[in-house]
Amino acid sequence: MNSMSLTNVDIEEACQKYSIPLLGVYSKNRLPHHLREGGMILNLEDDVDDRGRSLPGSHWVAVWVEKSKKVGLKGTYFDPFGAPPPVAVQNYLLSCGAIKYNDRDIQNLIVGTTLSSSFGG
Repeated sequence: MNSMSLTNVDIEEACQKYSIPLLGVYSKNRLPHHLREGGMILNLEDDVDDRGRSLPGSHWVAVWVEKSKKVGLKGTYFDPFGAPPPVAVQNYLLSCGAIKYNDRDIQNLIVGTTLSSSFGG
């Protein structure tokens, strides 16, 4: 990530400041062992490569898990690029009877709006 990117500390501080309930901020290879209700922010890049060197991260996604009378646990996955959950995250959420996710890319819409308004567009 570059110097303008959010870090896990930035995300944790923002959630605390705005009283957003958060179980934690994780790399996709460091998810908690037990799935439970609540919100998580995940970085889709592993925290280290095959040689143990730290990786900078790719981008952040959100996961919300809650109880449902119909299916037990249900999961909601949000990627601002509209991509489905990667296999590692799908496997982590397997105990959820249902996983919803967005399929619309809003990241570029947001960036485009911000850039165009910054340049008088």
